Amino acid sequence: MKYLKNPQYPNEIVSGEAFGPFFDKWIQLSANQITELELQKAITAKLAELEAFHDSDAARIFYVKTPQNTFMFSTLDKQRAFIAEQISICENSIKSNFPMNQFGYEHKQSDPVTGITTSELISLDNMRLIYANLGNIVNSNYNMKIKTHIPNIKALKTIADVQRYNFRAGYLLKQTITIK
Repeated sequence: MKYLKNPQYPNEIVSGEAFGPFFDKWIQLSANQITELELQKAITAKLAELEAFHDSDAARIFYVKTPQNTFMFSTLDKQRAFIAEQISICENSIKSNFPMNQFGYEHKQSDPVTGITTSELISLDNMRLIYANLGNIVNSNYNMKIKTHIPNIKALKTIADVQRYNFRAGYLLKQTITIK
């Protein structure tokens, strides 16, 4: 397959077997340039895979075991904001001298397979613990992505190395804490 580069717009590259007269002034890429182009495509694809993995449930789910249930929490912004809001509500309840039985959050979760909903009161202290763990996972995985995997992927020199690179390494996955 031939690759041609537009002399007026060097980032514009086309590939194919046969080209018409429109491409007469375009420059054919050398074997080295084609290899570099293919490497950059592989790196771009691997970075896209990393981004998709980073935003997937595999990297975003955190488990909380209680005496009665196991709940899943997501490390996505919306879930973290919700937990922070529940903590704030409880703290404001304490300041307002509400009865002690209201110092918690009734967490409900439905099993996607069985449809059974479980529920349990999670105390303020445990919500703080959950929130801290969510933050730790987010920070650790973000740093792993930004400071380790992206620079490592960009530094790879062969397509084979790009294809072999395991960006899951170092991620905090399937983290679980047990609360009382």
